[in-house]
Amino acid sequence: MCRAASPMALSLWCNTPEVPYRLRHGRCCVVVAMLRCLHSGTMLAQYQVGRLLGQGGMGHVYAAIDTLLNRQVALKVLRRGDRKTLLEEGRALAAIEHGSVVRIYGVDVTGDNPFVVMERIRGESLAALLERRGALPHGEVLQILDGIARGLDAIHRAGRIHGDVKPANVLIERDTGRVVLTDLGLSRVIARAEHLRGGTPEYLAPERARGAPVKAELLPREDVYSLAVMAFEMLTGALPFDAPDSQEVLRLHAVARPPRPSRAHPSVTWRIDRAVLHGLEKSPEDRPASASVFVDGLRRAVRDANRPADLLVADDDVGLLELLSVQLTRRLRCSVRTAACGEAAFEAAALRAPDAVIVDLEMPGMNGLEVVAALRQRPGLEGVPFVVVSGRASANDWSLLRRLGAVRFFRKPVDIEGLSAFLRGALYL
Repeated sequence: MCRAASPMALSLWCNTPEVPYRLRHGRCCVVVAMLRCLHSGTMLAQYQVGRLLGQGGMGHVYAAIDTLLNRQVALKVLRRGDRKTLLEEGRALAAIEHGSVVRIYGVDVTGDNPFVVMERIRGESLAALLERRGALPHGEVLQILDGIARGLDAIHRAGRIHGDVKPANVLIERDTGRVVLTDLGLSRVIARAEHLRGGTPEYLAPERARGAPVKAELLPREDVYSLAVMAFEMLTGALPFDAPDSQEVLRLHAVARPPRPSRAHPSVTWRIDRAVLHGLEKSPEDRPASASVFVDGLRRAVRDANRPADLLVADDDVGLLELLSVQLTRRLRCSVRTAACGEAAFEAAALRAPDAVIVDLEMPGMNGLEVVAALRQRPGLEGVPFVVVSGRASANDWSLLRRLGAVRFFRKPVDIEGLSAFLRGALYL
């Protein structure tokens, strides 16, 4: 029987009839009947097939030698499925030139064994690394995520999505530590991919788990969600949603609130919780705009892991400023910066990004609407909750504030206990 040199997770839709699921090391994985392998020494065009490197749902990946150029390569040979899919993968790889995306050297879909020729990465998959070591140190997590994010950003700039971001499709080069994205078999052109199916249930974005159409400009955020699942797994050694039945895994991704990573591993702080859960938002509109933005947010969370929560409160009522400062500091054990006008609030946020902003709607000069609108555009404030307080705001004001990015509204006199409870939940304190 043909055996893979290392386990390779499969990109199978949950209803694929040929495979049962089982639990292995706390993760849902797939057991498949082995596909027929090519013998070592087989020639495909000028490529001499060597040992099997891994296998997926549609075929095998082999080490090989390009006998014309005397170069080590990897061959992905189709064993079942549509040749057009293999050609689409080849085109996807050819459209991207980036060190964090595996290079393609050629494709042949005309013979009995259609194949893609790629660079050979000597190392191990992230899946194998996690299987061997479990949760990783935060610095190593950031290094790996940064490489993946760079690759995903390159794919997205090329007008495509990856479509199957998971540890088995990430290789780490042994000698250099280079992180390389592989397997673009489910990659699609963004402009033509509003309704996608397929993928690996444990890493699937909620909208795809539901089979819901998505605006083209938001499709890259499916990859961001998958990246956030991987971040959760690397930080904790566990998946946010895991079940022996793939239908249940998909249901959890679609509707269930993800757990805090800190509940799965003691090294994770509330700041890291918030950064990871920002990437796991159910709605793509609420996730970070790109993979790099997600990783940047997580990097700041790791850097400031032990710093108390920093709240920025802006109101022209000096008495209310003093009351909120004292009460929030006492109740939440946080630091509170105050600003007596909108302009001062904007300058304070530019100096150091706060963890939450509480702003009065009616202030002279730059009012609350303008502060929320301006700060929402600043890098580093993605996912920061904005709370607006007012003594006489209308329903129309609140509707506009929500569209601008405010998440909660409190009428004056402010319910301190309710505000504290909201901030405690929003910041995972």
